[in-house]
Amino acid sequence: SSPAQHKMGRSSTLRPPSSGLTYREARELCNELMTRVQVSTRTYRWRRYDDVFSSGEAVNALLSFQQAQLTKLAENEAQAASQLQTLMDYGFIGRVSKKNDELT
Repeated sequence: SSPAQHKMGRSSTLRPPSSGLTYREARELCNELMTRVQVSTRTYRWRRYDDVFSSGEAVNALLSFQQAQLTKLAENEAQAASQLQTLMDYGFIGRVSKKNDELT
């Protein structure tokens, strides 16, 4: 199975954050994340999606932030996934596949 791919942009539904990051912290995290992942056009199930990145690459980027000693960042994969979920909850990113709006 291929890694989940995520689209940049705002989603129509906002839910409470799952990682405890404030909206401002999540926005700053998203801005930094977008400088560290390869955002490109990709194909999923024969459909083209612009401005997407893989969740696996995003998790690795969040973990590298911790190594660079940036604050409020993930120390392990579970925390990184939680932070990505928070970015989805706030509407900064969204899944290409609408089947499940949570990271798995």
